[in-house]
Amino acid sequence: MVNRQCKGVINYFVTYTSIFSSTPWRNSIRLFSEEGYKIRVYQYADERIRSHPSDLDDKFSVVEIRYPVVAKYILFVIKTAFRSLRHLGLKRLSTFGDGIDCLFRNYYFIAACLLKNKCGENEVFIGGDPGALIAAHSIAKKKNGKLIYWSLELYIEKELNNFGLKLLKRMERRINQHALFTLDFGKIRCKILQKENELNPTSMISIPNSQIGKGRIVRNYYFNEKFNIPRNKVIILHAGALYTPFLGIEGIFHSLPDWPDDYVLVFHTHQRPYPLSGFSIPEKYINRKVFLNNDPVPFDQLDIIYSSCDIGIMLHGFRYGFKGTDFFYTNHYYSDLSVGKIFHHLKSGVPVIVRNLPGYRELFEERLAGACITGSSDILPAIQKIMSNYEQYRINALKLHDEYRFELYHAKLSERLNGISVGKL
Repeated sequence: MVNRQCKGVINYFVTYTSIFSSTPWRNSIRLFSEEGYKIRVYQYADERIRSHPSDLDDKFSVVEIRYPVVAKYILFVIKTAFRSLRHLGLKRLSTFGDGIDCLFRNYYFIAACLLKNKCGENEVFIGGDPGALIAAHSIAKKKNGKLIYWSLELYIEKELNNFGLKLLKRMERRINQHALFTLDFGKIRCKILQKENELNPTSMISIPNSQIGKGRIVRNYYFNEKFNIPRNKVIILHAGALYTPFLGIEGIFHSLPDWPDDYVLVFHTHQRPYPLSGFSIPEKYINRKVFLNNDPVPFDQLDIIYSSCDIGIMLHGFRYGFKGTDFFYTNHYYSDLSVGKIFHHLKSGVPVIVRNLPGYRELFEERLAGACITGSSDILPAIQKIMSNYEQYRINALKLHDEYRFELYHAKLSERLNGISVGKL
């Protein structure tokens, strides 16, 4: 990297995930580092950072916080005991243990950040979730720093299911109003967060969870070679978790009996099926119509995975047979521009099949970059529709990526930071 004068220090704080898993923050760190900023990340310890090194790792330093093992087991017992009360009809009381666990985890993180504080005056502090925002705000007050809230998940108070989350949400709302800027993934999510936290609309910045750099149409054959899938087969790829309720996996399986023999489904996931998960691949489909890939792929080589298929499928947003709302439902239903897997596909010119969620029909279907469905019976027609005009769909998918490239939107945040004084090491 070209040596340049340090422009200042940016601190990222996150409690519920890791910088290893947060693609938008990894992209942000890369761009800020290239601009000359020093980066520091406060998070719970994640061994994957060391076991899966990348060329990004020398661009930031990590302040690791070790969660007490004893507390983990004690709180597990408490949560299990309270959750059992659901069987007695005490639904509200059954979440009390989860509330205790939530508060302990977040306030332990906040206290540890204050004790491990290595920050100077006038630095930038970015919180990614309610507990992390509290930690960032606490240090920013001590150091006369600049506070930013980059909301990685939407927390709507009326849909939170335990008192711990509700308490953190109320503190998030109060602190968020003092942040210089608030970021979320798309205009729909920005408007929801603006209303929920009573924010000034001029403080909002929309940044998609997209990829850096211009894309290009490319077809790799990682899955063809790994599973001996003939190249004349059409590969439909679902990348990500298998057991999360709102990913629509059941709907995909309901559609499989209608698929012709030249269509195959690949799951790429870090999870392995286990007996009590409620998830299983029908024996008649295994290694015939459905293939499961658990092999980890380095972060910097993910493009190989997402370009090794013909169509991507991501049915997040509904739980099969589920009626109602809660925190997870809201986050998935109002996905907007938050799903990085979609943009991974688009960067390689791979069209996508998604749920008909708010804004998706205009974004994907009307631009002929993908198809929107409302149920499992729509999956096969969607595949056939895309394959009937495949080259045009690929071109349009690539155009959509180039329009929403991460760096084009991240520049808005850079411009605002360049307008204020940022502390240096």
